[in-house]
Amino acid sequence: MPNQSQKPVDIGGQAVLEGVMMKGPDAIAITVRRPDKTMVVDYKKSEPLSKKHKWMGLPIIRGAVNMVNMLVMGMTTLETSAKMLGTEEEEPTKFEKWLAAKLGKSIDKVLLSVGLFIVLPSLAEKGMLSLGASGTVATLIGGLTKVLILIAYMIFCGMVPDVRRTFQYHGAEHKTVYCHEHNLPLTPKNAQQFTTLHPRCGTAFLLIVMLISIGEQNREDSALAGLAAAASDHPSAGRRNARMRHHFHERRAVWAAEGRAAYGRRLGDSDLLRAERAGLRFPAEGRGQAVNPRALLKATASAFRNAGIPDPEVDAALLLSHVTGQPPLSLRLDMTTVLSDDVLTRFDALVSRRLTRQPLQYLLNTQPFLGRDFYVDERVLIPRPETELLAERAIAALREHPHPVALDLCCGNGALAVSMALEVPGAQVHAADLSPDALAVTAKNAELLGASVTLHQGDLFAAVPEIAFDVIVSNPPYIPSADCLTLQEEVRREPMMALDGGADGLNFYRRIASDAPKFLRPGGVLLLEVGFDQAEAVMALLADFADVRAHEDYQHIPRMIEARKHV
Repeated sequence: MPNQSQKPVDIGGQAVLEGVMMKGPDAIAITVRRPDKTMVVDYKKSEPLSKKHKWMGLPIIRGAVNMVNMLVMGMTTLETSAKMLGTEEEEPTKFEKWLAAKLGKSIDKVLLSVGLFIVLPSLAEKGMLSLGASGTVATLIGGLTKVLILIAYMIFCGMVPDVRRTFQYHGAEHKTVYCHEHNLPLTPKNAQQFTTLHPRCGTAFLLIVMLISIGEQNREDSALAGLAAAASDHPSAGRRNARMRHHFHERRAVWAAEGRAAYGRRLGDSDLLRAERAGLRFPAEGRGQAVNPRALLKATASAFRNAGIPDPEVDAALLLSHVTGQPPLSLRLDMTTVLSDDVLTRFDALVSRRLTRQPLQYLLNTQPFLGRDFYVDERVLIPRPETELLAERAIAALREHPHPVALDLCCGNGALAVSMALEVPGAQVHAADLSPDALAVTAKNAELLGASVTLHQGDLFAAVPEIAFDVIVSNPPYIPSADCLTLQEEVRREPMMALDGGADGLNFYRRIASDAPKFLRPGGVLLLEVGFDQAEAVMALLADFADVRAHEDYQHIPRMIEARKHV
């Protein structure tokens, strides 16, 4: 049984686009799962308004302030998750633009809400009154109509794969809260013992308020109650504003990265929770005639599934979106548009390549990195999310100097070099790689994103001029040669010279550790990304440096080594 000997302070959460948000009284962590199956986390501190302004903590005022704050926070969280995911806003139709110009941008949502939750229940009440029913009976029927409409609306939305996945993330958030409330480590095994329902869920509160409103004779009061309940569908609603324990900051990455605990096939499955970092799998669907986007995606997802490709629906939708320029969700719902022969031909070519397990990023020619889209193709390694952490530390180190000079060694597609140049204006950034192809991709990204980077082609430091650098950063090949043969099929499609680190994976680290001091200023920083089990070995190679330390990635694996040259 869960341990309840110590009552923890309350936390809350919210399902967001392809992920979850977890919130404590003084901090918020958001994680999303990008289309390339990587996880990214956003964390920021959050101070209650009542602490900033004492008068906002007064009764009645506090409730109004909290409601507005929750609405703003909910929308901000969704916008942040969308940016982290890299989604694009769908272009509105001419009619929607006209309505928005006349009545506001959210007119379609307002009309739908009014039609579903006010007009239809009112018609039901009037119908009962016209049949001679009493006012109480008519109000009862109107209230029950609201509840049924809400339930039916949620069931209908759940038929859409993207929305169904959001519901699953919602269940994951509830299980995460349960584990915290019972002082249990957040693991799939612990989370399995709890239900996906939670008594403090805002959606459940919405149903309760709607049921209570059935007894109200005044429909306007009921509508206001519904609005208040809708505002409460935020993780902070009704939860005590207590001080979070100090280790919240230590656990924020756990809540965010492991908030994926409800990834699974269907709600209620015994294997709902999976220990591996796998994405959602959907029930097999038969092939359909590919005459419209929805039918084409259904057939393509079936082919991907049969080929053992993870996330077949996601990959299919992203590929068709790449060809058509339309948002993936719109394509999944589109059963009327007839796709042109040109679109079908280009799409079929991409599908054929994906069936051979070519990485999705190569087919889309893009990979997000630190909020920017970088060009990638078969000539370079695809940047990973953990490398963003390496970039952030390099950028922070550069900002310690008024006119910093940096080197990206083994630059690949140039994600590190270009990011440093863009994030630290005035920095002099150099990038070196043995591969001319990789340097060509780096040059392309620097041009596309407007960065100034000096390129050098050659073997490690042999290509670099004798410059004293403030920061040297490198993500060299570090996979042991024997392990390269056992990598995932998609990874084996990436350049082997960017993966193979020699017999023990440490060849490049030995050379970098030996030569880097000659190219660093006194006090200069060396930053290295390492394999999941290589931190101690690489740190031992840096014995001649000062202040050698390891930094963890999102999964608490020592992934980055930082060392400084002796002053």
